[in-house]
Amino acid sequence: MKTPYIGILMESPIQYHAPLFQFLAKDSRFRLKVMYMSQRGVKPFYNRQLNLTLHWDIPVLEGYDYLFLDNHSPITDDGESFWTLLNLGVHNTIAQEKFDAVWVHGYAYATCWLALLACQAKGIPLFLRGESEDFFPRSKWKTKVRDLGLSVFLKRIAAALYIGSYNREFYLNHHVPEERLFYVPYNVDNDWFNTQTPERLEFRKQVRAELGLDENTIVFIMASKHRPDRYPMDVVQAFCQIPKELNTALLVLGDGVLRPELETYAQAHADGRRIHFLGLIPQSKYPGYLGTGDILIHPSSETWGCAINEGISASLAVISSDQVLGWRDMVYPEVNGLIYPFHNVEALAQCILSLAQQPERVQQMRQASRKLSEEMDFGVCADGIAMALERYSKAAVNYTAQ
Repeated sequence: MKTPYIGILMESPIQYHAPLFQFLAKDSRFRLKVMYMSQRGVKPFYNRQLNLTLHWDIPVLEGYDYLFLDNHSPITDDGESFWTLLNLGVHNTIAQEKFDAVWVHGYAYATCWLALLACQAKGIPLFLRGESEDFFPRSKWKTKVRDLGLSVFLKRIAAALYIGSYNREFYLNHHVPEERLFYVPYNVDNDWFNTQTPERLEFRKQVRAELGLDENTIVFIMASKHRPDRYPMDVVQAFCQIPKELNTALLVLGDGVLRPELETYAQAHADGRRIHFLGLIPQSKYPGYLGTGDILIHPSSETWGCAINEGISASLAVISSDQVLGWRDMVYPEVNGLIYPFHNVEALAQCILSLAQQPERVQQMRQASRKLSEEMDFGVCADGIAMALERYSKAAVNYTAQ
């Protein structure tokens, strides 16, 4: 079999995916080129949910081949409408590059469907990866529209690159044959998030000293956008319920529209408990600040939970809501963390109290988290992609057009 050439269609360069592409570009089993639908993040952009202008301060375009597709959509904000990304040139690009397979990340934008049509026209196998799930309830009309679209899209994919257990169940529920499923998990760069290097350990001591915390302080971290659908207030309220005599602290990383409300509540109810709002941390410094803590709290309701990926890679124990769907793959209860019922502040407070009183157990959980992160690293992704290409790409020995 010749070395297969895979095209990857992504929304925009982000800190989660760029390290994976850099890793995959070094794999001799395939070649790749990433097609970006937007330059958001490379160029500063306004994030409406955070009310901030953002851009990445780490390299997200180095170490792999890529191109930007022109966006012809009349929609100019940062919304998530189907028509936000309308890259009409994707058809010609796919044809000209002569890919052996195209990996599309999701199907939420018009360009994803244009890519599907291009692959159908050229007989190129389409691989799908994303965060699709059947867990969260939807209105009847949204369910009908979604299921109709899915029935069209999923019948035309050659392989599904599932990211975790809920995502795998989604594909099976929608009749994608099991032999077409390949494990390509969401993960982060374990080297970048390694908090046990001498430099990171020294940074941990430095930040703790600046905040008046000693090495025995059990430090909880919430790293999340401060917006309603992430439920950050649950964490602040729960932390204010534990005994103030405990040697604990809560570091709140991030920013957003709810930050003033969170700070006001903390000022009124902390009563001597140490809660520090550190704001939005640049990506270049983010792993170091995560390493300042011992336990990550993630109170959200969402389709995966990349913050947990970062937390376990940074050797943090985890307390997660049971509506962060990635918990089944990243948090083993009583091994590297605890799970509580979503939006149950009292249950969350009990989890915080339990770990605050057991520092030795926390250290064991931290070690288990790092081990788990290493077991779902970029190498696992590369193997899953290579297996999908070996079986279903145009370069495969037994390839037949769908």
